[in-house]
Amino acid sequence: LQGETVGSVEALGKHLLIALGERWALHVHLAMRGRWRTYAGRAPLPRGAEGATLLLCTDTSTHLCFRGRAELQRRSRLALDPRLTRLGQDLLAPQVDMAAIVRRARAPQRAQRSIGEVLLDQRVACGLGNVYKSELCFLLGLHPFTPASAVDDETLALDVIDRVARNGSSGAIFIGDSHTFSHFKTALYHPQLADRSR
Repeated sequence: LQGETVGSVEALGKHLLIALGERWALHVHLAMRGRWRTYAGRAPLPRGAEGATLLLCTDTSTHLCFRGRAELQRRSRLALDPRLTRLGQDLLAPQVDMAAIVRRARAPQRAQRSIGEVLLDQRVACGLGNVYKSELCFLLGLHPFTPASAVDDETLALDVIDRVARNGSSGAIFIGDSHTFSHFKTALYHPQLADRSR
């Protein structure tokens, strides 16, 4: 792939899709323990670089992916990949269709599930993990085991989903709330990970 141009980088939940030229895309998933390390320019590779899953070098930077899963796919096949097609919308995408997310949350197969389970279901909307789920439930006074059917559509769409998505590519607005800030912001929140505009 030497000489190919990075055309775009798109996040869909934990899936990262890196378009290379006209034909290829790297499909990366960090799972639970994966991480990226980025270095300016073409500096010598750091110690441990031989253990990287993926090495991506551009004219201006070097990117190493550790403990993630990476595969090269034809771009034309991405639209058919069941790991991607079954996902709901990414909550940090520039445009989020709240009504469509609520419809997925209200699907018959989720009727008996708790609000915590529904929030973590990446087929409803992708991008939420345990930290966000727990914080949202706390801030709204909802026990995570509350049946999703007991949460009305307006609360689900406006207070739960929109609280994450309303700020679009610049990140989740509720991260600035006092409870979230005091318990999580300095330890876990990395604004560059929430910025999908780059």
